[in-house]
Amino acid sequence: MRNSQLFRLLGFRSSWKRGFKPCTSSGEVTLDILTNLNLDYLHFDFQIPKTPFSDGTFIINDPWRHVHNMLSKTASCQGKFVDLFFVLAFDRLRNVPKVTFSGYFKDRNLKTWEDILAVSRKTLDYDMASKIPTIMSMPAEEL
Repeated sequence: MRNSQLFRLLGFRSSWKRGFKPCTSSGEVTLDILTNLNLDYLHFDFQIPKTPFSDGTFIINDPWRHVHNMLSKTASCQGKFVDLFFVLAFDRLRNVPKVTFSGYFKDRNLKTWEDILAVSRKTLDYDMASKIPTIMSMPAEEL
């Protein structure tokens, strides 16, 4: 899945002014589907946020591409995206016994989230909920 699709799995999309705009379509598939599934394993593969074409243009796989200059050859920080994704998804992932990820991310993401996802299986007092209001209030330009 592309980053923008992973973002929609969280139940959000972006707009020009808002970095986190709730999806309102009843046809959206979100991570809430995990509530009724009995999974032993879930794997996420993060994709590169921008892909260059031979003519110098880019396809931007950035959930916040509507916030940033559409003609820009840059995308949001991938490390920040991975951190935001797992914080926002954490409560829906905590009951899946094994969550792994691969693909394009920063080394610090791997160390941080492998440890956190492993610890969450051992204890239910790992709390990400306190971080969500800060994330949701981030100005769109900072994403």
